[in-house]
Amino acid sequence: MLYDDPVNLDFDLECFTDRENKKVKKEILFGNMQRDLTDRWTIGTEGHISYGSLERIELHLKKIKESNDYTGKNAWSIYGDFSRLSTLTTAYAGFTPNERLPDELRRKASRLIKEPFIGATVIKELQDTLSIREERRRR
Repeated sequence: MLYDDPVNLDFDLECFTDRENKKVKKEILFGNMQRDLTDRWTIGTEGHISYGSLERIELHLKKIKESNDYTGKNAWSIYGDFSRLSTLTTAYAGFTPNERLPDELRRKASRLIKEPFIGATVIKELQDTLSIREERRRR
């Protein structure tokens, strides 16, 4: 986000849990949270809210190792979930029910990033983010 450019000022809220939380996921994907935030966001552009869990990432990794077909059939979901680790490793936790939780999640994410497929995805996401910010800075 480039703070001196209100055109690109938006909200990006990533809700991340250790274990899959169906209640949180349902609220984020199908509830009013996105609409309510958008209605109150009076500057810049509309943002987005997404949900991820380490449990789901670990499940993807397990299934990839078990089946050659899994990756092809679930590529978009895998990429989306793996790429969320870039946010988890660099973002600030705006809310947490436990002050140690963000560090615990980051440690687990760091372990997962050592897996080549996940690590490559995270590196690509971070490179893309830097490229976008450099492009905005040139404007």
